[in-house]
Amino acid sequence: MRFAFRETARHGVPVEAVRAWHRPAHGTTDRPRFTGEPARVHRKRAVEALETGPRAPVAAHPDVEVRRRIVEGRARTVLLDTLAGAALLVVGARHLHGRLGLHIGRVTHTVLHQALCPVAVAPEQEASCNMTRSAP
Repeated sequence: MRFAFRETARHGVPVEAVRAWHRPAHGTTDRPRFTGEPARVHRKRAVEALETGPRAPVAAHPDVEVRRRIVEGRARTVLLDTLAGAALLVVGARHLHGRLGLHIGRVTHTVLHQALCPVAVAPEQEASCNMTRSAP
């Protein structure tokens, strides 16, 4: 996220932080009184992650406008669907112990091949959340 905030501050555009969430298949149930609970729990976790994740970059760049979006769905689908008008998509990559280089997951791989805007892949230390974009 720090990378996204630095870029948007440099270009004077807002950051749109997008957090996707979905209820895992094993969290579904046929009992009607329990069906809503897992969804609420997963959505609440997504909201909390999006509120706490960008605290340091927001403090470092108070002039950058931040738009937060919580969207139900798979991360790669959600990101590709929300890219309209985006100037840059920033996603993260992890360093895996015992392996050289960065490890990109399914989300990063998908957006690198299908995004209609430039994609920046930032190391884990730079990107604390995989779902951040900067918009024009």
